[in-house]
Amino acid sequence: MSLIDDIFRDVQRRFIWTPDLVRFGKDEDWRSYAEEVKRGEVVEDDCDAHALTCADLAVERGISKARVRIARCLTEEGRRAPTTPEFDHLVCLIDDDGDGFTMVLDCRQRTALPWHRVPYRWHSFRRLSDGRGLDGKLIWRAMADDPAPVEIAAAVAPVAPMKAMTATELRLARVDAMLAGRTIGG
Repeated sequence: MSLIDDIFRDVQRRFIWTPDLVRFGKDEDWRSYAEEVKRGEVVEDDCDAHALTCADLAVERGISKARVRIARCLTEEGRRAPTTPEFDHLVCLIDDDGDGFTMVLDCRQRTALPWHRVPYRWHSFRRLSDGRGLDGKLIWRAMADDPAPVEIAAAVAPVAPMKAMTATELRLARVDAMLAGRTIGG
């Protein structure tokens, strides 16, 4: 079993999905339970806590912050909230270390999966190594439907509500960037 599988298994077996509204009395409450999981405690929270806990444990266990991302996506159920109609779910992504796959650590799945095995539309991501913008807000970067690392030089401000970038839009962005002398993606 791989390190990524171990991390996922450790979080998943101690995690009971509970909406933030039930647990905290508000729509959103983002926190990591890495310390609780390490102590073997059971935690109750939703997808953002699962993703953040997986991400924190990944870094703690030696995976570079540059390879660990938190990603917002729209699931196949598409339960869009009025405040976030572009996405309804948060997962942890761990970029490949040479095997060609970005792995998805997702509370809705039984195991960590390669990105192409989950039926989601990708919206945006942030790396654990990303800081905050000048306004103090988290920096989110637009994603294509393929969550392989796509760095868009101009996407350094927080992402405003937007649709996920299609493969065609990504190709066009790469052509535009190439013409402007920049590189986008791998």
